[in-house]
Amino acid sequence: MLWPPTDEGGGIYRKTFLVRTPPLHLATDGIYARSTVHGLTSGSGPNLAAKASVAVSATVENTATTAEADAKVAFDLFDATGTGVGSAAVKLQVAGAANSSAPATASGTATLRLSRPARLWAPAHPVLYTLRTRIGGDEVNTSVGIRSTNWSSTTGFWMNEEKVKIRGFCNHNTFGGLGMNLPDRVNLYRAQALRGMGANAWRTAHNPPEPGLLDILDRVGVMAMDENRIFTAGTTPGQFGFGHGADYGKVAMLSLGSRLPSC
Repeated sequence: MLWPPTDEGGGIYRKTFLVRTPPLHLATDGIYARSTVHGLTSGSGPNLAAKASVAVSATVENTATTAEADAKVAFDLFDATGTGVGSAAVKLQVAGAANSSAPATASGTATLRLSRPARLWAPAHPVLYTLRTRIGGDEVNTSVGIRSTNWSSTTGFWMNEEKVKIRGFCNHNTFGGLGMNLPDRVNLYRAQALRGMGANAWRTAHNPPEPGLLDILDRVGVMAMDENRIFTAGTTPGQFGFGHGADYGKVAMLSLGSRLPSC
């Protein structure tokens, strides 16, 4: 990481995890959810309820040498009260691994249609759902914000059929007096202070943020410009990895190649 300067600190400055899984398990950053809102009308107010569906995908890894012919991935969606509002499942054929360090992978997709009107995510009312994804003995919960977004070259950015002015700041992964190893409480303070000033957006200059920060922005109601860059000439957009940032409710933009003329 070349920015901020080295006097800000370095080394291991984000959370590290040791994850133990069964041989057949969900891949790290392997779950993606994208919402579609139906029947939305402009000017209906911030608590607009609409029919919605969530397209989900999951990547599965198998470190065992035995193939799995009927591996079932189950998706369940819950609202803030814990009530189930949608479910779906997909069956995968997963090959056996060549060896323990080269797991076999397979991916599947499904669509969850909400059984009741959806409450939509927006900065003024950051409503979140929880997507539970399971395969065998492995389970992962993911926060999902349901909303529609649209960009227009003439009228700007729209969320849930309402025009939204993006007002925010470029935030590096540092804080005065603390350097780069930031506790979640500091990022929560920054997000709340940002909202208190009337802003609604956060640019993750200049690298993908840690999941904890995205969780905070999801809850507080801050849209994000999820940024990444690679210092290599000729890099294509497909080589920029966003991983865990792709399915968060408040990710409004993905930024490729900050200030890099070679990209």
